[in-house]
Amino acid sequence: MSQHGKYAVQKKDPLRAFYPIIGLVIFAIAAAVGWFSSPFVLEFASAYIPVEALNSLTDIDPRMPLFVVAFMVFLLIIMVFSALYALFSPKQEKLVTEAVLKKERDEMEAERKRTKARKRKMRERMKAATKNIEDI
Repeated sequence: MSQHGKYAVQKKDPLRAFYPIIGLVIFAIAAAVGWFSSPFVLEFASAYIPVEALNSLTDIDPRMPLFVVAFMVFLLIIMVFSALYALFSPKQEKLVTEAVLKKERDEMEAERKRTKARKRKMRERMKAATKNIEDI
């Protein structure tokens, strides 16, 4: 890998440009799965859901329990995909290590000392030149 400046040039992932599109496709699929599976999930879970909760939702809109279940399934699918991505996504390499930081700090300190010495030398020369001019 070639070096430019202080840090190595990273090779770009060709799929990186398509990540937003892939995310939208996953969202659309999760929404469709949530919507089409909500009647079955609601039928399965109706034995565990209190009747009062279902009645309060159906007072608002008769389809409201389907919407709530579809949204919960959608969130569950998105959370699973997010967890899988977090587990298997490539981790970024450390660009900076302690050794590199120490080396840069030492270089900055050495440069500061060189600058200070140059200033001191320049002041001495200027003082000597001013003294020579006053002697004339």
